Amino acid sequence: MATAFEWFRANLTPGAIGIYALLGAVVGGYFKFKPLAMKLANEREANLLRERSEEMERMRVRMDAVEMAARTASLEADKQIAMLQAERAIDRHRINNVTQCLDALILLIEQDPAKASEAATRIKAMRADQMKAEALEKGTAAIVKSQGVGL
Repeated sequence: MATAFEWFRANLTPGAIGIYALLGAVVGGYFKFKPLAMKLANEREANLLRERSEEMERMRVRMDAVEMAARTASLEADKQIAMLQAERAIDRHRINNVTQCLDALILLIEQDPAKASEAATRIKAMRADQMKAEALEKGTAAIVKSQGVGL
């Protein structure tokens, strides 16, 4: 009985030997290349994870900056609203004072039309006192506004 090698040599054609040799080389190459391919895939995945992590960190920094800007804008808007409300209160007070003076003048003239000049003088004095108080209010509001303090 012949050995296995002699049997293959006797029964295989040169083309079949080439095909088996090629098949052996492909299977051997696969097992040699597989660890390298896995290493490359793992490195690629690690790089993607690192890049994604860096991108997320940059996004967090940008989001923090946007949130800080929004908070600052909100505080500025609140200060502006407080200042406008204070100015509106001053204007309402001034209108009430003028209305009060006009009503008082009309009442005094109706009581004694002959003393209209005297009534006008009293109302002018009353109005001067009111204007001093308004100037003081406006000055206080201006100081508060210049210091940036919310009311």
